[in-house]
Order: sequence, then C-alpha cells, then structure tokens
Amino acid sequence: MMLALAAAVVLAAWPAPLRAAAQAEASPPDFAFTAALDTQDGRYVAVRDGAGRWSLREGAALKNAKETLGALAHMKPAHDLGCAARFETIPAAVTLKSETADEAIYQYRPTPAADTPAQLSSAFKHSWAEIRVAKDRPRVLGGRVWLQTPFSPAPLAKVNAYDETFECAAGPGGASIVTNSVFTLDFSALGQRHFAKRVTTVSDWRALN
Repeated sequence: MMLALAAAVVLAAWPAPLRAAAQAEASPPDFAFTAALDTQDGRYVAVRDGAGRWSLREGAALKNAKETLGALAHMKPAHDLGCAARFETIPAAVTLKSETADEAIYQYRPTPAADTPAQLSSAFKHSWAEIRVAKDRPRVLGGRVWLQTPFSPAPLAKVNAYDETFECAAGPGGASIVTNSVFTLDFSALGQRHFAKRVTTVSDWRALN
C-alpha cells in the first residue's frame, strides 16, 4: 500500500509527457528472442527458446562463452529488457533537458528500486540518467545512464567511468523493449586499469505461451 502510494506521488510530480509515457507503457510478457552481443572478446549470438532455455549460435569457442551463457540464464527478459522498468529508478524531481514537437528528454539522478543490486545502488549515487519519451504517441524511445564522478565500490577497486545508452521499440504484446544498447566500463583493480564494451542487439522476439 505504501509503495503504491509513493509511486503515485512520484508519478503525479512528473511533467505531462513523462507521466503519459509511464502510464502508456506496460511490462512485456515473457518472450523468446535472439541476442547478439559484440564484446572485446568477440561476437556472441545467443538464442532463448520457447522454453526459456539459452544456447549459443555463435561464440561457443570464445574464452568467456560459459560466463556469458550463465549471465544470460539469470536474465529476466520481461523486466531487464522491458522499457517500462526504466521508470522505477526515476525520482519525482526531473529536469527538462530538451524538447521538440515530437519528443522530450528528461534528466535526473537515478534512485534504486526495490530489486536494484547493491553495487548498482552504490553507483547510482555518483550517476546521472536521462530518458527520451515520445509526445504524440506516449512511449519510451530510449535513454542513457552515465557516471558523473569516479567511485570505489571496494578496497583496491575504482570505477573510473561507465556509460549505457539504450533504444526502445515495440516488442511482444506491443510493450516497448530495449532492442539496442551500448555499455562501456573503465575500471581499476589491484593497480591495473581495464576497459570493457558490450553492444547488444535484440531481434526475432515472440511472446511465450
């Protein structure tokens, strides 16, 4: 009850285009799809079948194939790829960054949701985010999250920078899903600096019965 009340208060505080997009979006049903992941290790093409099982169509011989498949197996597509979930981390206070006749971009400090992992919650304290919404047919078009200031999540470790951009399109059941995303990470650990990049493309989706 209290969570629903808090969500209603936040929704009421948002500007009309953002509020309309949030009200128009819904979580997609569970779905099968193909995910192409381009990483510094190489290209993976993974398929989630109608039973929710994952397999690699490409990249099985790459060194991180087992870890990649394991990470995908823990994904909850309806939430992790559903663009409606992006509203969960938007606070009541947002700033209009830019606006045209067709869309608006709002900037904000992301706030952890109930199921946000602890490490990501820590990162949010040092981050900014923005969301782009359509005004004519209210929906999420895309957005971005980036680190404003470096931080140390653990001793001898430091996140120097990270950036995620994402694009949304109509998916299963008409709900918007993330069809393209680019994630970059610059971090230091035990005196060594590391860089990572992942470009993800989602295609061939269909709702599971």
